[in-house]
Amino acid sequence: MDVYVVAFSVAFRKSFEIAKIIRDKILDMTGIDSVGIVLVGTKTDLKDERQVTKKEAEELALKFGCPYVETSAREGINIEELFVKSVYVANKNRGGSGDDVGGGDATDKSMCFIM
Repeated sequence: MDVYVVAFSVAFRKSFEIAKIIRDKILDMTGIDSVGIVLVGTKTDLKDERQVTKKEAEELALKFGCPYVETSAREGINIEELFVKSVYVANKNRGGSGDDVGGGDATDKSMCFIM
């Protein structure tokens, strides 16, 4: 199962609004009702410039039915957690519990693209 990481800057409200549109476009393009998504709030180190609250983002993630992670590349906050949650969503959507990180065998033809 594909996993889409939909990211927005917590310091730029318009990017939060665009994240909603991107999620809808993903659903339109895939033609299915539910896809694996991880919602990511970036630039959390810009505390004084924050325009999107954590509560708002968590409510959107709840509406989307996906996990939410706040990150800061500058400070190295939750970068690994983002990848862990992405793998969890992928495993869960493949019919697993989500806990078997690193699952699959050598004949698995799935691919991973990071854009």
